[in-house]
Amino acid sequence: MLNYYRANFWQPELTSQNWGMLTTPTLLIWGEDDVALGKELTYGTEAYVADLTVRYIPQCGHWVQQEKPDLVNQYMREFLQLPPA
Repeated sequence: MLNYYRANFWQPELTSQNWGMLTTPTLLIWGEDDVALGKELTYGTEAYVADLTVRYIPQCGHWVQQEKPDLVNQYMREFLQLPPA
């Protein structure tokens, strides 16, 4: 899996291109205790996403949907404006 990410860094056309602003409403759910990808990596995302909602989950690591499935489902339902299950 890591090779997928490594390959992207060797393609300058991917990292140097101006991709513009994402205008699609976007929900970002992030575990606060992710040891691989700290939540500070989310800071500044709003500069690239016009309609961004960020939900941090305390006491949760990288695999939010596995560790806190009920809370992830709740956040997704709220974002999609679906009634509670």
